[in-house]
Amino acid sequence: MVLVDHLGECVGPPVACGYVVGEGVAKHFNIGLIILSVVVAMCGAFTSLTITGFLKHCPSRAWSHLFTWAAGLGLGVNTVWSMHFVGMGALVLYGGDESRAQAPLRIRFDAFCTVLSGAAAWLIATTGLHLALPVGSMRYACRGEMFRRLSLASFMVAAGVCTMHYLGMVSQSGYFHTHYDPVLVLTSASIALVASWAGLYLLLVFQHNLLSHFLSALVITAAVSGMHYVGTFSATYVVRDSVRLITGRSTWLIQEEAVAIGSLVLDLMLYYVCNYYGERQRRDYELAERRHNSYRDQELQRVVSEAVASVGELSHPFVTLPARYFLELKREDMWDDLHENCREAGMLQVF
Repeated sequence: MVLVDHLGECVGPPVACGYVVGEGVAKHFNIGLIILSVVVAMCGAFTSLTITGFLKHCPSRAWSHLFTWAAGLGLGVNTVWSMHFVGMGALVLYGGDESRAQAPLRIRFDAFCTVLSGAAAWLIATTGLHLALPVGSMRYACRGEMFRRLSLASFMVAAGVCTMHYLGMVSQSGYFHTHYDPVLVLTSASIALVASWAGLYLLLVFQHNLLSHFLSALVITAAVSGMHYVGTFSATYVVRDSVRLITGRSTWLIQEEAVAIGSLVLDLMLYYVCNYYGERQRRDYELAERRHNSYRDQELQRVVSEAVASVGELSHPFVTLPARYFLELKREDMWDDLHENCREAGMLQVF
């Protein structure tokens, strides 16, 4: 008796579908779902990076933490987690190495590991963004500090991508077990690390605008997608006669279309909600900045007026020099021309 469902998938012991226990199963991919997985990753990354643009306008740590967690949700869950499970939907296992059986083996996912992988990706991505991005008026003291924090943040983001991917791979449940090629595993991790560094570097070096967000999102999408599919190719699926359960808990048959739709809807919600409050914070920040500059100008005018009034008490005339000219003077010009010549002319030079 051949145990296949209406989709043609083998839902019972694989030997009943013509497979031989212990043989390898060929991997095939649905091109349409691969493209959909890349689109999901791109939308999630762009949403996350757009949210990070509001961090410099946050008036308090509470707001900055809120926006960082929202950006981490967009990167960790909408980009990495959603892309992974849409990409896993693109994977179809059929074609025994020995038996040449053609009924696809059904892939289910352990519920606990699936949720855990999403939570891990969210937490690690949030931590990476927090390390990489200066908040509010904070600025890096030097380029060395920026590169140290950037390297650590890139490592965290890459670790989140790899943790989520391989925890998601481990959560697979079905009539098979999996072996991994260590060379391809290391290659996938290297792709995630290099591309994460490049994406965060673009975000830090260039100003927050549509183009920089798009380019950074493109690089991060390449990191997530490249790491995922190289990591998937590193796996070899071998037929077994019983279902492999990870935690002994319930398993889910994940619908990749539902994951993609849910991810895109969450992207839109995050984008519009954070954009609304972010724009309010930006306007308040710019208003406070204008008030501060106005106060500073008034204070400078007061100091200058007091200084000019005090010059009348001096017995010699004076010469004022704009600061930008003063900074352009060479040291010898300053001492020879200004100081000595003015002394000989009986004048007092005041800067």
